[in-house]
Amino acid sequence: MFQRIVSFKRIPGIIYRKRYIFISAIVILVSSVILLLHWGVLCTNLQAWQHVSNLCELHRQGKAIGSLCKALCIDNQFHTLTCHPFHVGKDSVFSAVWTISGNPRVVFKAVRLGSNEEKDYLSENPYPTEDQFESMLADLVSNKLNITVSKEKLRRLGRIGPSAVEGLPGGTLDRRHHEMEAAWLLLQGHEYLVSILFEEREVFPRVLGTCGPYFASEWVDPLEWEDTKEEWINRVHAAVLVLELLEALEDTPPVFRLCDVRPGHFGITSDGSKAKVLDSDAALPHAVANQMTGDNSPCTKDEDCHYFDCKSKCTHGKCTHPVLNNNLQVVCEKVFLSQVLPGGAVILPGLLMSEHTPSSLSVLLRLCVNHSNDEGAEYVRKRLYATLSQMEMALFQMVLLKYYDGIRLLNNLITGNYKYLESKTADERDRWNKYSGVVQCGQEKEEGVDHQGH
Repeated sequence: MFQRIVSFKRIPGIIYRKRYIFISAIVILVSSVILLLHWGVLCTNLQAWQHVSNLCELHRQGKAIGSLCKALCIDNQFHTLTCHPFHVGKDSVFSAVWTISGNPRVVFKAVRLGSNEEKDYLSENPYPTEDQFESMLADLVSNKLNITVSKEKLRRLGRIGPSAVEGLPGGTLDRRHHEMEAAWLLLQGHEYLVSILFEEREVFPRVLGTCGPYFASEWVDPLEWEDTKEEWINRVHAAVLVLELLEALEDTPPVFRLCDVRPGHFGITSDGSKAKVLDSDAALPHAVANQMTGDNSPCTKDEDCHYFDCKSKCTHGKCTHPVLNNNLQVVCEKVFLSQVLPGGAVILPGLLMSEHTPSSLSVLLRLCVNHSNDEGAEYVRKRLYATLSQMEMALFQMVLLKYYDGIRLLNNLITGNYKYLESKTADERDRWNKYSGVVQCGQEKEEGVDHQGH
């Protein structure tokens, strides 16, 4: 004990002698934490409350409007704010519980503006007419997504809801100008734009409302799993839903390419019926993805032409090729076969890799990663979907058989059916005898009570 006290007393002296190393370590640690917080790799719930506080101050000043501002800032309908880390490139991502809504938990995301977009948003130029605003929206969609949309969809993009402008000063035209400004701000964000524009395809979380630069989406459970026997059927079911999602992303124009794939970018709806893309910032129409990889920029190796998981190749020192892989290949590699933790340093088994994985499925997944053309992709897709669907049905039937066998066992325990006991294994007989003794003991107690009552 005395030696420990002496050693503790020596610590200040050691720190003083090594003070420069100690101060450098503290500075590096603090700087690292600050940078991780700034980049969105780390965050705290206190930050989420600070974002809401700043937003509500803007709303009180009349600088932030939206359909959810009143619920968020005046009626206090949102509570239990939870910050979500690992969202690099976004100003803020947090979830909240909505007390009076059919969607008890929602996700808030902020649209990040570049300096030019901010300048456009805050400019004091005369407001456009409705026709001019529709033309601006058409150009925006064309520039960002390389597609044209109907006038009906353009009008939908230019509105954020009548409740957003209630109570604002001025006449109808002034309120409409405020709505134009708010809608234009939100549409600078790729995630909000595609979520609104392709809402009917149900591949992205549904937008529930907005307030200033924030929009709220339905909560969808991120794709996570445990490596247990009981969890295996859920993992197979999730894989089937992800394959159905990939088909939905590609069966209707525009075809979307997923250029940033990881398990956490997929989610399963609360009823377990659909998978959705949770982070759509890198979900690009095929033509846009091709522009990203084939932009004629100089290169020395193939990796210089990749746009995250959308792969291309370098030819004669230039990136001139479109995207060469497809969604199925990337999902098989980075979700089904393996998962790379944030930072890329640790690789873990994927959604469909476990001790319960049949060898035939492992072979099929590797074929999925390495097929070389569109015909091969379609063959692998159909075979993989059929295999997983059959596995899911077989596992579900096994669960049902166990459930009904348990019900049958319980009924025979209560009725004392000893013929059923003869068909059981030795372990099941022991279990039957144990439970039978409990049931008989309980019946004898009940009979004793009845006799005493008589």
